[in-house]
Amino acid sequence: MNMMSRRRVLRTMAFSASTLALGCVGHAAAQDTFLLGRIGAGLQGAAGNS
Repeated sequence: MNMMSRRRVLRTMAFSASTLALGCVGHAAAQDTFLLGRIGAGLQGAAGNS
C-alpha cells in the first residue's frame, strides 16, 4: 500500500467521521428545539388558561 492510497483512506475515514458527528449534533439540536417548542406551547397554554 503506497502513500497516496493510505492518505485517501485516512481522508475518507475523517470525512465519514465528521459527517457522522454533524448528523448526531443536528439530530440532537432538532430534538432540543422540538422539546423547547412543546415546553413553550405548554407554558403559553397555562398562561392563557389562568
